[in-house]
Amino acid sequence: MATRTATRRHHSRITVPNGSMTVAFADPTVSGGETELAVVDLSGAGFSFRALGDEQPRLDVGTTVAGVELRLGGVIIQGELVVMHVTPGAGSDTTYGALFYPAGDPDLIKLKSVVAGMQAVGGD
Repeated sequence: MATRTATRRHHSRITVPNGSMTVAFADPTVSGGETELAVVDLSGAGFSFRALGDEQPRLDVGTTVAGVELRLGGVIIQGELVVMHVTPGAGSDTTYGALFYPAGDPDLIKLKSVVAGMQAVGGD
């Protein structure tokens, strides 16, 4: 018999097609330069992103990053993220899970539209 486990997550995650959405921000622990990484999955409350090899940002659980941009084609959603988990993967990759706080109402509307659009075209 399958068992259910309680989680804090209240929003379903949608798998993002490889490379179609990125997150860009200035690494708060390194001066200069922008980090742009692939988003793995997305929900109305946050997202996960993956860093490979040398592109590892120095983010720990609890780190807040302002000036974040979610990028999907020509759509840019601005906001801030809070790192909720850091999960090392096989090899040198790491997956980061973050809560996302849109910068304002226009960004919140864009985020909801992107999530709804991905769900409509068969996101899981």
